[in-house]
Amino acid sequence: VVRGNEATYSGGGIYNKDSGLVMLKGSSSIRGNEATYGGGVHNWGWLTMKGSSSIRANTASDFGGGVFSMGARVGVTCGGNVRHNTPDNCGP
Repeated sequence: VVRGNEATYSGGGIYNKDSGLVMLKGSSSIRGNEATYGGGVHNWGWLTMKGSSSIRANTASDFGGGVFSMGARVGVTCGGNVRHNTPDNCGP
């Protein structure tokens, strides 16, 4: 569980800067995190989720309450296991 973190700019929960792989397995959860971009995850690399993992209840000031992806490949379904994030589940 990645919960209750706050970043001044990006990636309140996880900041995947180096084009690496982030894989959430089982019942992993990213929730209750805050940032300007990517309240849950700011992703430059590959993000994938398996099992009942979720990205929920994260907040961003501008884009990507759940996931903010910088042209990266995102193997998640926004609105599926990425939901209830503010202002949006997946930014540009």
